[in-house]
Formats: sequence, C-alpha cells, structure tokens
Amino acid sequence: MAEFTVNFAIETLGSLLVQETKLLRSVKKEVESIKRELEIIRSFLRDADTRAIAEEEGESNGGVVSTWAKQVREEAYHIEDVIDEYIFNEAKHHEHDGKGLTVFLHKMCCFMNEIKVRHGISSEIKDIKSSLVDIQRRAEHYNLRHIDQGDVVPHDSQVGSFFIQDAEVVGIESTIDQLIGLAVSGTSNRSVVGLVGKGGLGKTTLAGKIYKNDTVKKHFDCQAWITVGKECTKMDILRKTIQEFDRVTGFTHGEMDKMEENDMLTALDRQLKDKCYIVVFDDVWKTDFWGYIEYALIENNKGSRIILTTRNRGIVDLIPFVNVHRLQPLPSDKAFELFCRKAFGPQGCCSPNLEKISHDILKKCGGLPLAIVAVGGLLSNKNKVAFEWKKLLDNLGSQLGSNSHLKDCNKVLLEGYYGLPHHLKSCLLYFGFFPESYSINCARLIRLWIAEGFVPYSKRRTSEQLLKNS
Repeated sequence: MAEFTVNFAIETLGSLLVQETKLLRSVKKEVESIKRELEIIRSFLRDADTRAIAEEEGESNGGVVSTWAKQVREEAYHIEDVIDEYIFNEAKHHEHDGKGLTVFLHKMCCFMNEIKVRHGISSEIKDIKSSLVDIQRRAEHYNLRHIDQGDVVPHDSQVGSFFIQDAEVVGIESTIDQLIGLAVSGTSNRSVVGLVGKGGLGKTTLAGKIYKNDTVKKHFDCQAWITVGKECTKMDILRKTIQEFDRVTGFTHGEMDKMEENDMLTALDRQLKDKCYIVVFDDVWKTDFWGYIEYALIENNKGSRIILTTRNRGIVDLIPFVNVHRLQPLPSDKAFELFCRKAFGPQGCCSPNLEKISHDILKKCGGLPLAIVAVGGLLSNKNKVAFEWKKLLDNLGSQLGSNSHLKDCNKVLLEGYYGLPHHLKSCLLYFGFFPESYSINCARLIRLWIAEGFVPYSKRRTSEQLLKNS
C-alpha cells in the first residue's frame, strides 16, 4: 500500500522540478536526487507488500518488512509536507507584488524571511535524502527483491473453493450441467472454455465441479489442474503442466529445471499425442497467456478440452473460437438461500426477527458467493439475536482484516487491488475518505479524482474518457 504514497511523492517532485525555476541550485540538485532515490525504493515496495501480507498471516516472523514499508510511507508524507511548505511560502512572497515604498519595504522583509525559510527547507531536504539512503540500505539488508515491472501478489490457490460441497453450491447448478455437456460432447477439435468474472464469484468452484464430475473423469483419458496466479512465467506453466500429466499418465522426466522450452514442448507432445485430455488453468492474469500454451497442448482431434478462469475478459478475447461464460453475482433469492444454509445450518431456516437484518447484510456482500459464505459462517457462531447481527453489520468493513472467517475475502480484495493499474489504485484508495455506506455522486467523484491528479493527462482524450476506458 505504501507504493501509492511513494508514487504520489515522485509525481509531486517531478512537477515541482518542471514548473519551479526559482529553486535554489543546491536544493534543486537535492530534489532531483530524492526523486531518483524514491524511484529505486518504489521498485522494492511490490515485494515488500507481498512479504508484509505474509507477516500479517503469520507465515513469517518479526514484522520487519511491515515496519520498513511504514517508514517509507512516513518519509513520503514528510516530503509532501516540505513541498507544501515551500509552495506556500512562494505564494506569500508574490502576494504583494506592486510599487511604492511600503510595498518595497514589505518585499525586503519577505525576502529576508524567504532566505531563512529556504535555508530551513534545504536542511530538511538533506535530512530526507539521508533517511532515504538508510531506507534503501535496509531494503537490501532484508533481501527485498528489486522489481521494475509488474506486481507480485501472494497467490491464494483457493483450495477451499475447489473442494466445496455440493450442498453449498447455489445459483450455478444449471451452468455446471451445461458446461459438463459441452466438455463431453460436441466437436472433436480441441476447444477452450473461458470462465470470466470478478474475484469471489465462484470461478474456481465452477471449474472444480466440472473437473471432478464422474462423467467427465470417465470421458477423458487424463486430466490436469494447474493453478496459475499472477506471478507464473511461461516456463513455470509448462513445468507445472508436465508434472500434472506425469502424475496421471505415468510418464517420468528428469530434472525439469534444466529443460529448455523446446524440450518441454516435446515432452508434452509425447504425453498427449494419443490422449483425449482436459486441463484447467485456474486464476489466469497475464494477457499473453494463450501464447504460452497454444502450441504446448497438442491439437490431435481427440475432443480435448481446455478450461481457464480469469478476472480479465481481455485474456479470453485473444483466444480464437473460445466459449466464454461470464459469471454474474447471485440474484437476491439465491444469495439469501446460500446465506441461510451457512448461517442457520442445512435446513436454512431464517427466523422472522433476523430476516430484515439478514437482507441488509446481504446487500453488503453484493451477490458474491465468497463473501456470503464467509459472513454466513461467521454469523453461524453468534447468538441469533438482532442486536448481535446489527453490531457485525455496522463493523463489517473493519473486521475484514482481523477476523479469520473473513480472511479469504480480504485476500480477494487485495488481489483485486494489486491487479489494478497505478492510477486506478489511487482512485480505489480514495474511497477511504468517505464514511461507510456513504452515497457518492459519480460526476463529483470523477472531478475529485481529476483534481487530485489521479488521472494522467492526454491531449487526445478528456480525463473523464480516460477513466471510462481504464
């Protein structure tokens, strides 16, 4: 999260260097140096965010990386304060432009004060630079990786979604039957099914139900499930695919770490050339994914099937002749049915005194099965009284980061945040300024985003058009 603060500081420094011609020469050099230091530190932040999340979940000890990211954020705020003070004093200096003895004497007084202020700012800038050097040195000490391109997110394989019980599947039963029919019948050509939708809609659950279906298992000679995630490279995907098919076909390979790409393609060709196979690629992020596997998985006219799940419709749009199934939030009746099963047990009977508050809670869940299951499970252990449930409803946002029942929801939100381009991350975090459940006018919100500088300038399109196309 500190990356947003650092990015804003870098942009502010860049704007100051471009627009302000009256910086003291020594200060200008220091500002340029600070900007360069921040750009280097920013490249460590993506890895730091990954490590910090792992620390919060208890996967590593000490919290040193979280502390480091906090120090970076505080230094970025300090930079903003110094810049604001400098700009404020510059504005005061030009406030009394004009002629006359009084104006002249006032300007001389301001000039003397300005020298003191600039000297103080110069001293603060030197202190900032020294702090940033120390921060960068500590990043290297903690073995944070230098990442220039892309974000790294700790990937949640969503194993729980894969093994979800049939009794908890609500609202996608007909889709499951439709996709099973598509998998076991139809064309003998290799075909691709893309399951598309935002995090928490049940893409992994749906793919898992198809993959584990008895009819599907009997129809195909071999199956493979590959969890992709955002950090997977082409070689990672090929290696995982070979290993999965090795497990079910009986083929064995040597040390795959030493295999070149052509060796891997040859191995997959040998594994699958006479097989009717089905393979699921779960949680695909990269737009060039199809280029990774198009020639790796042989087209042998055996009726093979490829299923992929993704949040990004643009990924499946690049695949020829793909069958796209876009998952939607559960309608209110299905959402209530699933909620009742989780909150009240298999019979799913909601008492009349809790019905209204239950629907209010469901509005917060937005039809997302993951959120409904998580909140319903949390409420199943609470007293069935409206006061207790109202208290949870009022504090639902604050409990996302602290309650173990809601940990999966928090992970989905984090993955969605890290998947956004930089300027949209800023836009999303801006919602933190508004109270919970506050109604925000869309046009006003866009103007606020533009005023904050969250939207990049373009000669060809307005800021509003840039936001709509993001």
